Amino acid sequence: MQRILTIAMAVLLGLLPPVMANARDRIQVVGSAAVLPFVQMVAENFAIHFDHPSPSMDVTGSGRGFQLLCTGIGYQHPDINVTARPMSDAELAKCRQNGVDAVVEIVVGLDALTLVNDVSAAQHNFTTAQLFAALSANVPQAEGLGPNPYRKWSEIDARLPDSPIRVMGPSPTTSHYYAFSELVLGRGCDQFPELSRLSGSERALTCQRPRRDGLFIPGLNNASAILDWLRKNPDAFAIVSLALLELYPDYLRANRIDGFAPETTPIASGAYPLSRPIYLYVKQRHVAAVSGLQEFLYEFSAERTIGPDGYLTGNGFNSLSNRGRNTARDLALSLAPLAR
Repeated sequence: MQRILTIAMAVLLGLLPPVMANARDRIQVVGSAAVLPFVQMVAENFAIHFDHPSPSMDVTGSGRGFQLLCTGIGYQHPDINVTARPMSDAELAKCRQNGVDAVVEIVVGLDALTLVNDVSAAQHNFTTAQLFAALSANVPQAEGLGPNPYRKWSEIDARLPDSPIRVMGPSPTTSHYYAFSELVLGRGCDQFPELSRLSGSERALTCQRPRRDGLFIPGLNNASAILDWLRKNPDAFAIVSLALLELYPDYLRANRIDGFAPETTPIASGAYPLSRPIYLYVKQRHVAAVSGLQEFLYEFSAERTIGPDGYLTGNGFNSLSNRGRNTARDLALSLAPLAR
């Protein structure tokens, strides 16, 4: 009876197309492999605190998750995409084109990238400008912008190690790669006055393309392979998630970036430059029609979940400021759609 009433009310209010006759018993979540482990914890606690089954989850990646979310309104489409990158203007336009005209964007926490090396190696303090100079395909030179000539860290700055530049990075198909492009290359690029004024596609082409001469190595995301590679190459570094660093503290050490270690306080304050938001995107029109979806948003934004002492904190998840958490709870209640 409850399911029939839910369908009837949804159709009556115009929340879902009348051709959809089969309501779902479970919330459907898609998204990034980097974020879904946090969602799994929320899903388990949601099933305990509310009289609803645990949501289903599908690791699709951020981009594919947005494609699925924006395909249309209805029970055959997912309710939520979770990701560590913002929805692009093109993705939002595709949503609206397909009738997904009200998407709610909720920032629930913070993640971070880290520059790590083997625990037996020396750690250093890098700047984002130095990382850009080491890893970008093109860098400023006396005669203008040109192909990256640097082979050793000490060629960039004499205070850096006199060792070859060798950095393993994330796969281009992951949200970690997007974060690397934005946070490492993009922010480092902004430190150069001759490049900081670039915008749009020109900035992406100039600032966010890594070198392809073998000194930056993308694509090896298996944890054991990363650990083994760093152990065999003690002068090398890897760009990995904070969660991976916290999972292997006996094998990895983080290097400081712009003077800050990837710790709770500098991440929460924004002082650590490689931190990034964790986003939850939900269809506003699904909330009133999908059983338990509103309660799931309450659980995801609750203080017991995302607060400094919440059950998500740790394992790569960092709590927002008081203001940030209040904003998340306000959005979970008001469902104000993303406006651009």
